[in-house]
Amino acid sequence: MKNTLIRLALASHLALAAHTAWAAEDVATTTASLSPSTPWAEIEKQAYGQTVYFNAWGGSQEINDYLRWAGRQLKSQYGVNLKHVKVADIAETSQRLLAEKTAGKNSGGSVDLVWINGENFRSMKHSHLLYGPFVENLPNWQYVDKSLPIDRDFTEPTEGLEAPWGVGQLVFIHDTETLKNPPHSFAELLDVAKAIRAKSATHNHRNFMAAVS
Repeated sequence: MKNTLIRLALASHLALAAHTAWAAEDVATTTASLSPSTPWAEIEKQAYGQTVYFNAWGGSQEINDYLRWAGRQLKSQYGVNLKHVKVADIAETSQRLLAEKTAGKNSGGSVDLVWINGENFRSMKHSHLLYGPFVENLPNWQYVDKSLPIDRDFTEPTEGLEAPWGVGQLVFIHDTETLKNPPHSFAELLDVAKAIRAKSATHNHRNFMAAVS
């Protein structure tokens, strides 16, 4: 019934290396010439042999397996090494980035790519820890469903600082004999719960998005 975006974001202190999701901290000098107008073929060429440190939640075996598969594809097709840095809470990554920025480390940082939720996106954006805007430079951006709420996360305008990389769905199952007109939105679900005086719990969909930066 309801879709939830999963998003990614690029850490800003990749410096000039962060114009693509494949930039790496240890080769910033080789990518310093990149700009938003750099042809993607040139980006792929410069990315070859680099390593991307992807900070993401490590609590799901299915997700971990998927990232291992994606890493093999990146390696075989583009020569890029993907390292999954498993974290229990992405706030840890946010705090590490902030500490590095405070220490004056504006390049060669420990984080390249972040699987991010709305609360941490807002915090990292306001602390100027994210690179961008970058999403419209991605070749596959043309395939993103723009009808989904991709322009805001945790009520915060995304401004091209994070890219959706998946969709989660809430499935509503009901008894058609007792509920003739099922709800089609969270607002309608709340109205139904109030009408039948039922107890209902759900996440605040306006304040949730999983993304990469």
